[in-house]
Amino acid sequence: MKITEISKEYLEKGGLIRRKAWDSGISLSFNKGTISGEKKLTVDDITSDDWELTGKSTQVWKPEEGETYFYISSVGDVESETYDSDTYIDNARLEFTNIFRTEEEANIMAIKLQIIAKLRKLSNVDFNEDFDEQKWYITYNHRTESIECDTTYHVQRMPFCIYFKNQEDCGKAIDTIGEENLKKYYFDVEEEE
Repeated sequence: MKITEISKEYLEKGGLIRRKAWDSGISLSFNKGTISGEKKLTVDDITSDDWELTGKSTQVWKPEEGETYFYISSVGDVESETYDSDTYIDNARLEFTNIFRTEEEANIMAIKLQIIAKLRKLSNVDFNEDFDEQKWYITYNHRTESIECDTTYHVQRMPFCIYFKNQEDCGKAIDTIGEENLKKYYFDVEEEE
């Protein structure tokens, strides 16, 4: 695709772009209208038609002085504030990565944290005590675009992976949270447009 065919919304949300002709590790993002990345664009780059989307930036967004940002309060509400680099609370939120560019981003994270808390309440496995026992956990299969249960014994899959004693309990957790909620908030699966 041509660079002009990439949506402004995708770029403003921190989406990464690259040319297929570049090394696989090179991508660009835009922050406040400025290109972020190690690559300088040439006329060839700008006029090429081999641009592709490569996902979201993993860099933490930092507001500029006086810019509005959103955060999750101690009771889980999304609130806004004006960034002041001289205040302790703004710097603490930034350090803790509790600063979001949009209200929507903050709401998504708040819901994600609520889902993790609900799954932890539903969990009936202590991995440290039951490490040789079979455990079940929730997965997302990108090929079939479905939420599934998988199993492990002594390997923890990721920091927020939550385990259940059997497949039935794992299935109950899926039903309680809902497949669409798990896809959108727990696994960050973007909806097809």
